[in-house]
Amino acid sequence: MKPARQFTRNRRSKGFTLREVVISISISSIVLMVSTNLIQQSFQWATNSRHRITDDQRFFMLSGQLRSQIHLASEVTLEQLADTPHQKLVIRLQDGSTVTYESKSQRIAVEHRSETGVLARELYQWQLPRSAHFEVDEATESVKLDVFTLNSHTHLKAPLWRTVQAIAGLRLRYQNAEVDS
Repeated sequence: MKPARQFTRNRRSKGFTLREVVISISISSIVLMVSTNLIQQSFQWATNSRHRITDDQRFFMLSGQLRSQIHLASEVTLEQLADTPHQKLVIRLQDGSTVTYESKSQRIAVEHRSETGVLARELYQWQLPRSAHFEVDEATESVKLDVFTLNSHTHLKAPLWRTVQAIAGLRLRYQNAEVDS
């Protein structure tokens, strides 16, 4: 008769060694850090995309309003606000009311006034760092609005983000048959 075999467990069947556990935890933590960073970046990219879309929508609403009011203008003046980069564009409409566009950092405030008081106020606030600059060319009677994206590291102007240009009183001249279509 054969002696009964004793079942002995080898070293591997008892569990993992301390070295194996430490290595697996280290690798897991590295993978977790990398994946957390990627998730955070993707959320940041999504937020920036939302801000760009919102800024685009605001600019197109602003440009449509600005262009239609400039076309109906009887007079357009541009004022530089006291030792600041801020500007005020004043548009006098044919009905005697005035529309004021005031560009300050990160926003453009619009106020429509008549003799009786304020008719409307609107505020166009940019989500991303932007700077607006008005220009009036008296020779061609045109008004131009340039909006720049500011570099957050150096606060230098980046390339032009959006622009709109319109000729003052163009619709009035067309209505009075001073220009052809």
